[in-house]
Amino acid sequence: MLAACNDSSVAPQTASEAPATATFALRLDAETSATLRAEVIVSAADMREMRSHLAIIDGDIVDSIRDIPAGPDRLFTVNVYDAADNLLFTGSAHLDLAPGQSIPVSLVLGAIETAAPLRQTTVELA
Repeated sequence: MLAACNDSSVAPQTASEAPATATFALRLDAETSATLRAEVIVSAADMREMRSHLAIIDGDIVDSIRDIPAGPDRLFTVNVYDAADNLLFTGSAHLDLAPGQSIPVSLVLGAIETAAPLRQTTVELA
């Protein structure tokens, strides 16, 4: 079955307003498991922040995010979390997006240094 909707109150986009698409192909330099998850955050001064989950397949982040408002200085931040939502890796890149453009995003994911685990300590007050 094929269905379509059209909201005639929304004006069609012109070529200069057409959203852009970003494609990700990142290799994680770590043992990965099905419990990891990744997200991309796209932000800029002239747009509302966008968040989208990215697929992790066999240690690779391979996905696309569509409908990004075109414009200058878009900040792409990719975060990778474990099952407990601890941030493991992060990386970011700034790109200018032209209307209708489809662009690969190139960035380096760095490991997050975690603090040493807290040990139980007994303190005696005199």
